Amino acid sequence: MIWKFYLKYDGQIIEIDEPVNFDSVVFSLKRDLKTHGMVFEFSTTCSFYKEARVFILKALNEQNINAEVKIYITYLDFQTQTYKKFYEGLLGLRDIEITDTFATLRIENDNFLRRFNSKKDLNVAIIPNLNNVELHSKVIRQRSDWRYDNGFNVITRLVNTTLGGKLNAYLFALSASANELETSASISNFYANNISNINPSANGSAEVPSHYIEFRYSGVVKIKYNIKGKCSLTNTVATSAEGNLILQLFATPSYSFNAINNIWVSGPQLALNTGIPRVFDFDLDGDISINVTAGDKLYFNFVTNTNNTNLLIPANIVTSFEYNSTSFFEVSQDTVSENTLHKGVTIFDALSQIVKNYTGDSANFESDFFSYGCGANRMIANGLWLRKLDKDFFANFKDLFDSLKNIDNLGLSVYKQDGKDVIRVEKMAYFYKEDLIKNIQYPNDFKITLSPDLYANKINVGYEKWNNEAVGKINGLDEFNANMQFSTKVESSNYFDKEGARNEFNFLSKIIASGYLIESARRQIGKETTDNQTDNDVFVICLNDTKDRAEKNENFAIVENIISPETAYNLRISPKRNLFNFAPVLVAGLIKNNGLLKDAIFRSGVGNFKMKTQTNNECLEINEVIENQNFELLKKIAIFEAEIYTFSYPITFVEYQSILDAPFGIIQVSFSKTIFTGFILELVYKPNSGLANFKLIKSVLPYGVVGVEFQDGQPYDFQDGDSKDFQDQ
Repeated sequence: MIWKFYLKYDGQIIEIDEPVNFDSVVFSLKRDLKTHGMVFEFSTTCSFYKEARVFILKALNEQNINAEVKIYITYLDFQTQTYKKFYEGLLGLRDIEITDTFATLRIENDNFLRRFNSKKDLNVAIIPNLNNVELHSKVIRQRSDWRYDNGFNVITRLVNTTLGGKLNAYLFALSASANELETSASISNFYANNISNINPSANGSAEVPSHYIEFRYSGVVKIKYNIKGKCSLTNTVATSAEGNLILQLFATPSYSFNAINNIWVSGPQLALNTGIPRVFDFDLDGDISINVTAGDKLYFNFVTNTNNTNLLIPANIVTSFEYNSTSFFEVSQDTVSENTLHKGVTIFDALSQIVKNYTGDSANFESDFFSYGCGANRMIANGLWLRKLDKDFFANFKDLFDSLKNIDNLGLSVYKQDGKDVIRVEKMAYFYKEDLIKNIQYPNDFKITLSPDLYANKINVGYEKWNNEAVGKINGLDEFNANMQFSTKVESSNYFDKEGARNEFNFLSKIIASGYLIESARRQIGKETTDNQTDNDVFVICLNDTKDRAEKNENFAIVENIISPETAYNLRISPKRNLFNFAPVLVAGLIKNNGLLKDAIFRSGVGNFKMKTQTNNECLEINEVIENQNFELLKKIAIFEAEIYTFSYPITFVEYQSILDAPFGIIQVSFSKTIFTGFILELVYKPNSGLANFKLIKSVLPYGVVGVEFQDGQPYDFQDGDSKDFQDQ
């Protein structure tokens, strides 16, 4: 191979002699199975002399190790008889060794790669490119729910009547046990004062009950109850009195007996003789709906309606309740708020901004998927933007890419195009092409092994953060963008790593897709001093085609088993649909096994894992999805299999260069009786010897021809753990 070498520093370029030890240089092309893209690596230690040594020392003296000395390597194209640029890198001055003759140091990746890798976890301020996106109100169900508790099943109380007393209000015992109320999302401010005697006035009115539910939102309230038990009224003084029992339920801005709605009366008033209890049995059921206005208070209480016939001696009525253990009282309201306009940023624009911040104008960000593909209609924002606060949104490339990758099974590749560095993010399949890039016949040292990283029997999918105290229990149980766990039936010890830990796939995203958390943040608009739990979290929101409002359920024919399908967010990126994106990875370790191992089996979940959706949207490969249904892993969705081919083979530099130009295609390996095909995992090339060491992962139809090895005229089925040298006979 004929090379030319150039050094560049501070705008000056000189041609130099070939560095000592460059004849042992190794070029490496590697694929990461977690990001699927290719990275070209070239790093070697060389000794520079004569003009090159002087040039390097000048840079070192002027700027020390901060000096940026670039090296350009060109090669002679024998067909065109011209030199073409092959590599641009940096000299690593921090490890330099200087003698009278040589300056010895490493040739490293160029400045762009170094700068990007050193900054990819640094946060940068994101500028919105969407300013008026309408976010709709997501229904939040708020509920107060009382159930029988043994600590409050018997309530006894003294009611003192006065002259002319007619109505003596008695607070319902379940209200007295307010500390036992399970309140979801604070449907009410529930006031629980200590029980005290009620002293009615002479005109028959009574003290205002201290327990009520105050509504924050207008609308329909549903009330269900079953109150069962006994009430005892006993007159403790020697005077005549009559009484009965009334159950009241009413909603009003302020308490007034004029607004009483009696929903049950025990019967006509009966004599309350001194010292003799009068017992009323009650078994009351209710399932009603009422309209309330924000600020209304709901009262639900018993009233002892007494008539004191002795005007000189007041009656003392002791009232005692004992409730059946099945008693309950439940109030619920599906609350909504106003739609609001928000700023946000498309995912493509956010990633582009971050790359430009890290690299200046030296690199481009490209993504067909996020620019005009199925990921184009998505925006991200932080909680502060959802609260419409004029605050910054910070993000970094590493966290954002990792979170998005665990939704869509993304890949990443870094390469040069038209003299500029390019960072490309696409779905996994983009990085595995059907094109045949090289046919190799009878390679040396052909071996087949398995890839243990692709064998696992535990799969986590969904979102790490999906609920908080503001959302509450009842809505948390309805949130489908939570997380689930699946497994395969694999039990072999081959699926454990060297330390004995079980291999597992973790596809949990740190980004928030929960509709309830989106709505909870929206309902904090105007509360700047509130320290919201999600202020600095990153939210993702799927938009309509015009990117001016959030997508609801309009692109789905069926949405079942959630509270409010018509106000849903992010149906298209539910955990089960995310799992489908990773099917090619999951099936890679299973397709050699028998049919009993083909399913991803639902094991557990949090939130709502019973949602059912159906759509014919072209971006969603599976039409009907039930979140907790087992997932059949079919061979037809496979791209590669967990089988590794390694071998060595001589190639020319031109052949190596052609592979670099199209590294995602298929390498075919041919013997007289069989053909193997695979995608490059690693290619190590020594240009001076012309020898290349290949490491491929087996490709699967329709991406390539599946290789079959023959022994004695019969196909050989490689089993788990097999690893053997193969030479064609």
